[in-house]
Amino acid sequence: ETGEALAVDPLEWRLCLAAARKRGWTITQILNTHEHGDHTGGNAGLVSATGAKLLAHSAARIPGVDRGLVAGEVIRVGRLDLECLDTPGHTLAHVCLLSHDDRPALFSGDTLFNAGAG
Repeated sequence: ETGEALAVDPLEWRLCLAAARKRGWTITQILNTHEHGDHTGGNAGLVSATGAKLLAHSAARIPGVDRGLVAGEVIRVGRLDLECLDTPGHTLAHVCLLSHDDRPALFSGDTLFNAGAG
């Protein structure tokens, strides 16, 4: 509704940016669910292209993080609130985002894998 967007784990940052622009959205924040390169590899390009703020777990070793997250924090994207969940397992510094909106959703990063444990 507001046109504000959050990019989650944007390895293919050019595709993320193109999809956002096609919909008239502005990426204002980037979230890395954890510190593996297949989730963080697009950070520099997307930050450079958009000026978006980079968010990640407070203990994550990710260059350029603007906001370190802890369990229970709320990330606001437009009118949507996303609750930060501390979900160690795949890595010790892993977060998920939970939406309590009309249609609940979970951004799980690598916490869940098909046919295996994250």
